[in-house]
Amino acid sequence: MDKPRLLYIAGPYRANTLNGIHNNIAEARRRMEWAWLNGYAPICPHTNSAYTDGLVSDQIILDGYKEMVSRCDAILMGKWGKGWACSEGATEEYKVAIDTGLEVIWDPLV
Repeated sequence: MDKPRLLYIAGPYRANTLNGIHNNIAEARRRMEWAWLNGYAPICPHTNSAYTDGLVSDQIILDGYKEMVSRCDAILMGKWGKGWACSEGATEEYKVAIDTGLEVIWDPLV
């Protein structure tokens, strides 16, 4: 049996309202479902640290997620909300993915 490919899901988390954050988490979760259905083992930061804002610094969380990206096989760049390019975290995660030569999957649900 082949090892499942690890897929990191990148996209916007923050929003101007708690409802906006909730919607971003829900959209990331939809991509996580797509990943499972398409043979990937997804890592979804939106569900991993949902609503933990203020627990530790944003930099500690971003550094942890950048490390996770570096250990994956591919990254999915989400285009919900304002899109990944408007997210500081997703932009940093994308840079790590490019630097480590990961496969990039552009949002399949757009």
